[in-house]
Amino acid sequence: MSILKTVQMFIAMNPGSTTRDIIEGLTQFSQDRLQLAVCRLHGSGLATRKRAGRQFRYYAEPPADCHFEVFEPTPEVSALMETAKGLESKGLFHRAATIYMEAFSVSAIESERAAILAERQRCLGLAKPSVITEDGCYLAGRFAGGTK
Repeated sequence: MSILKTVQMFIAMNPGSTTRDIIEGLTQFSQDRLQLAVCRLHGSGLATRKRAGRQFRYYAEPPADCHFEVFEPTPEVSALMETAKGLESKGLFHRAATIYMEAFSVSAIESERAAILAERQRCLGLAKPSVITEDGCYLAGRFAGGTK
């Protein structure tokens, strides 16, 4: 499916979306390509836009030859996400990152998988860096290079 049809379907399913909403919702495309696609849709008359303050809000009808399936997150993914959030609140960031990877492998929805990976990266950023001792002894799985 082309990027124009994908963007048109997204706008039809989320009327009143701003460009930022579209970019956050369709993470598989680059920001530049999405902005260009939205402008082309408006220019060709397939989407309308209305100014709301400093932003434009876009509205469109879904393409006639496409259908858009709405996926609900599975209960298993939701349970894993809640478990990971609980571990994060306790400060167990590496364990939470592992749970996020389990949720990633269970999920089949592309946008949900992208959100899970973003949460995992944020969680790993909050984790403490591994401590390297003076004698060059490393914990298993945390080898950082050769010794002197």
